[in-house]
Amino acid sequence: MAFEILFLLFLFGNALLIFYFYVRQVRSVKLHRDTVPHVFSDYVSLSEHQKTSDLCLYEAKVSEIRRITNLVAILLLTYGGVLGWFSSTLIANFGSGLLTQYFIVFGVLAVFVAIDLLFSAFRQTKLAVSGKSHFLKRLVFCTLVPLVVLPIWMLGTGLWWFWAALAVYGIGVAVHLGLSFNRVAVRPMTNVDLKERLEAFQRRIRFESAKLFVDEEKDAKTSEGVQIVGYGFNKKIILSKYVLEHLSPLEIEALIANKVCQYKQTHNFMTWTALLIVSFLFFWLLGEVVSKPWFYEGLGVHGLDTSAYGTAFVLFMVSAYVFLSPLIPLRNAFSWKRDEKAEENSVLLVDWNAMISAIAKETAHCAGSMVPDSMYFKLVSENPDPMHKIKLIQHLAPRHTRQRDSWLPSA
Repeated sequence: MAFEILFLLFLFGNALLIFYFYVRQVRSVKLHRDTVPHVFSDYVSLSEHQKTSDLCLYEAKVSEIRRITNLVAILLLTYGGVLGWFSSTLIANFGSGLLTQYFIVFGVLAVFVAIDLLFSAFRQTKLAVSGKSHFLKRLVFCTLVPLVVLPIWMLGTGLWWFWAALAVYGIGVAVHLGLSFNRVAVRPMTNVDLKERLEAFQRRIRFESAKLFVDEEKDAKTSEGVQIVGYGFNKKIILSKYVLEHLSPLEIEALIANKVCQYKQTHNFMTWTALLIVSFLFFWLLGEVVSKPWFYEGLGVHGLDTSAYGTAFVLFMVSAYVFLSPLIPLRNAFSWKRDEKAEENSVLLVDWNAMISAIAKETAHCAGSMVPDSMYFKLVSENPDPMHKIKLIQHLAPRHTRQRDSWLPSA
């Protein structure tokens, strides 16, 4: 009973917290809808700014409805008895073998994937507030994990959780590395003068191992201005056509410096070590709670067969999602701090005026100029919004240069 109350408190508490962030986002966007931020005034008209703001509000509403749909699906699966009925029906008809456990897990997974795909179809544009999509990585990871974990778990060894954690960590690394390489058409940079200048800049910032390429994506609005993909001597710096055509060499260097510092902050030993520790804790906890009757009763599942590994796995994943959701803004806040450290380092490498103008141009071209609420943005994105980055760069700039350009202080 206590676990049931705790679960419901977190479930509906998460919903109320997200709704509060959503209200803040709507208020912020509406407040700035009729005024183009000064930093974008040279690149975005008022009508374009209003259109972007309206699309931002639409996407926020779609995301809120999707979260409510997920909440209803969780309630139906647990207290609605759908998961218990689905599991008992499959086990009664097909036995409790590994294939049946796979059917249970992937049947539930298909429901949530369908919800994501359904609401993704309603999205009209890729705004900055949406962040970078990791849907493919999540789908591949969530597909491979049950395929590996369930056989290890069903073998019944005492340290199954240890081997499962190692296997899942390996899957995570493999998926991240495998899907991090650029999958769009690229070609080597042909502008010899610019290429030589950028290669000299790479040597200056000690990132000369990456080769320069140009993105062949036809729709420039769907591609990042500067991307860094690959590892070791296989790294690529990929520049979009828009960046090459509309940004000055100094602005391009500023974007590259910013991306290089982000890359170095993200790909480090401590990040992967922390993920390994979390993986061990996760599967150790799974092994502890699935043997307790209160865990199933608290989630509305009664009379469950002890061989229903797939059902136990689904219930634990649902519980983890509910109890860890309030930590998403905290995780994103740490990610923002990491990005802020990258900004601090990049400001030392290039002219900060060029960095601000480059960010403003790229943002205006790809995502518009809406002014999101910072708390809402921490909920939905691991990366700071452009306005936050611009203000941070201004703050980090040397004091005697902050008034150099009259338009910057009011950004």
